[in-house]
Amino acid sequence: QAVERDIAVVVAEAVTHDALMQAIRSTAAAKGLLRDAVLFDIYRPQPLRDGAVAAAGALAQGEKSMAVRLSFQSDSATLTDEQVEPAVRAIVEQLGAKLGGRLRG
Repeated sequence: QAVERDIAVVVAEAVTHDALMQAIRSTAAAKGLLRDAVLFDIYRPQPLRDGAVAAAGALAQGEKSMAVRLSFQSDSATLTDEQVEPAVRAIVEQLGAKLGGRLRG
């Protein structure tokens, strides 16, 4: 049975779908467990009006949020949170290192 986790990663507008998927799939800690990664949403902030200030923690101009559903599965046993969570953390770290991405809060 597959275990799914959704993550939303804030990246520069220039980051492509292909670059995101390559970074996810190249994460060594997830190999063997990650079965699929599917982009299901892209969010871009609305342009600010003259004189307006973005809320604390909001996406900056030139950034977008890409939401991905990660599916993990093992051929030998049902996965536990203790097995899946390190793989998710490793993917997020890889996205940070390769693409300058961060989890959307």
